[in-house]
Amino acid sequence: MPEKNTEYYVLVVWGDVSPDLQGPFADERQRDVRARHLKAEYGDEHGIYALEVDSEGRPTVSSYLARFFEDVCRQCPLP
Repeated sequence: MPEKNTEYYVLVVWGDVSPDLQGPFADERQRDVRARHLKAEYGDEHGIYALEVDSEGRPTVSSYLARFFEDVCRQCPLP
């Protein structure tokens, strides 16, 4: 289970070249909603990763599985 003071971010690598850090988000769910929005809006041209920073400042970057983004519109309708 994540630590209480974990910060949640989305790391986007635009065109797999230019990194962009978005967040922090209040929790994993809000971070994942943003990741799905990015995928729905921009498609497959960019790398989208989950990033967590623990209370001691240690980052952990994770990839989303392809199935995470399946049926994006049903799982997370755009505002």
